[in-house]
Amino acid sequence: MSEKKSITILHLSDIQFGANHRFGVDVKTEDGSIETLLGRLTDDLKEMRDDYGLTPELIVLTGDLVERGMRKEYDDFSTFLYGVIDFTKLTRGSVALVPGNHDIN
Repeated sequence: MSEKKSITILHLSDIQFGANHRFGVDVKTEDGSIETLLGRLTDDLKEMRDDYGLTPELIVLTGDLVERGMRKEYDDFSTFLYGVIDFTKLTRGSVALVPGNHDIN
């Protein structure tokens, strides 16, 4: 029998980019630096890679990508998503999106 190969999936759910969400805008931390969802995620991905040898082979984003389905929210989401794709060095074909009820205006 052949050995079963595992796959590492990065699953992000309900990130809801928008004015009322914590990551709808950049957040200043106590030290004055700017905190973004992309920054926090890439820090975590670096740690997973360095400590455990894990790197995503597939990205799955499910439900409520944005808050109200507005153009600006999708612009912010797109910037985030392309940043994740660039960081992981995956292709757009390695991304699956499943919209939620907040994603439609």
